[in-house]
Amino acid sequence: MIAYSLGSLQLDRQIHPKYAALFGPRSTEVGCITMCAGKTFFTFFLVEIVLLGWVASDFTDAKDAPLPVPNRAARVKSLRVIRELYKAEFEQAITRPQRSNLARKFIDLALATREDPAGRYVLFNEAVRLAVEARDVTTSFRAIDEMARYYRVDARSMKSVALRRMAESAKKPIEKRNLAASALSAIDGVIASDEYGIAEQLAKVAQDSARKARDGDLVRQIKAKTDELADAKRAYGALKGALAILRNTPNDPKANLVAGNYYCFHKHDWDRGIPLLTRGSDPVLRSLAQRELRGTTRPSGMVEVADKWLALAERETGGRKTAMLSRASHWYNKALPKLSGLTKQTVERQLERINRSLGPTGKIPAGQPIFASPRRVIATDNHEGESGRFSAKNVYVLASQRPVLLNQTAIFYQAQGAAGQDTSGTVSFSLDQETWIAIGEWTPASMKAAATRGNWHRVDFSGFEKEIRVNRIFVRFQYTSGGQKLKIHRTIWSYEGK
Repeated sequence: MIAYSLGSLQLDRQIHPKYAALFGPRSTEVGCITMCAGKTFFTFFLVEIVLLGWVASDFTDAKDAPLPVPNRAARVKSLRVIRELYKAEFEQAITRPQRSNLARKFIDLALATREDPAGRYVLFNEAVRLAVEARDVTTSFRAIDEMARYYRVDARSMKSVALRRMAESAKKPIEKRNLAASALSAIDGVIASDEYGIAEQLAKVAQDSARKARDGDLVRQIKAKTDELADAKRAYGALKGALAILRNTPNDPKANLVAGNYYCFHKHDWDRGIPLLTRGSDPVLRSLAQRELRGTTRPSGMVEVADKWLALAERETGGRKTAMLSRASHWYNKALPKLSGLTKQTVERQLERINRSLGPTGKIPAGQPIFASPRRVIATDNHEGESGRFSAKNVYVLASQRPVLLNQTAIFYQAQGAAGQDTSGTVSFSLDQETWIAIGEWTPASMKAAATRGNWHRVDFSGFEKEIRVNRIFVRFQYTSGGQKLKIHRTIWSYEGK
């Protein structure tokens, strides 16, 4: 079996006619490289690339940071080196999925580059540029956040500019819909970092793009997410006052309830929120939190805790309902391997019920988690699998009754890692189970965000500009690092066009 990443895929029609057709003619839409007749021409000098691209001086500020931004001469020198070392990868990064993949590669390379500050900075910078050209919100934000860990940059301004450029570059209805879905999916991760200003900008980009795409279902989902965002922002404002009270009066019941509510039901930070709820003024939540804090190794005790969270969720709506259902699912899944007989069947049925409630759907019932839903389901594969390198368990087969345009489809998958353990990996697809093309990834940050929406993730094929029709695809989840392999519960292939 041959495995290709997008960064190293040879665009040769001898590999597979349909793969070659995906990428179309060898020419870039925008950027500094143009392919023509098998030769490569740089349309700008390297200094001009730095001036016209994602330059550091556009975003620097005076806040404390480990390192200042490297000077311009060092950046130009490093860019020359990187362009030369990765010349082939740049030439092959023609489509948006290829650029996303190269951006992720550069992020990983930058994190491993400790002895060359200018080189590390330029790698992050190139990752941002490539991800923005790919309209990949999640990867662009990840590159910006990593850059801000090491350099004195204004991450908020960079994210704002990135969003604006992505919105400006989306022209076709399907491109606008996929940008809206990508922005909507990124909101949860931004909320997790308390970046409410950026979350509001994401919501606006998502709403504007969905309206221009004339996608009524997605507009309604984004409106519901915007309402949820407003609730979280208000709760965050109340949190500041509660924390001020708790600094002087650690056992204040009302302040503990406010803080516990925020961490559990808006941030999904249960380790921090549960101890606060044990001292809160709500007797029902206090009793359940105390039960959690006592802990249990018995599966019957785990099921008991899950049942109580499920019962509480039935009386709630919106984000609180979603959080409580997710907590019930956590405890049911923890107990399930130790159960047998009728109890096991009962718990499996409860999990199915929770998954249906948390899963993506074309409608939005009250209390449903807000996530870019499948527009029209083509096919599903519901077998329980896990990520791996070449395991048969991690390959999902999705077949359509009639051929569909690949670049107007998306994959939704429900998956989770072990509690408290980070995991990362790559989502790839194939037409023949021989050549595999990376179309997305999961990271610890994306897993945390997905936990707020029933562990659902989304990747799409909008970057494949050449229109080809297929009636079957294979999807593989390739684990790369972390304490635990990913557990995949189901995948959905959805048609996202009109």
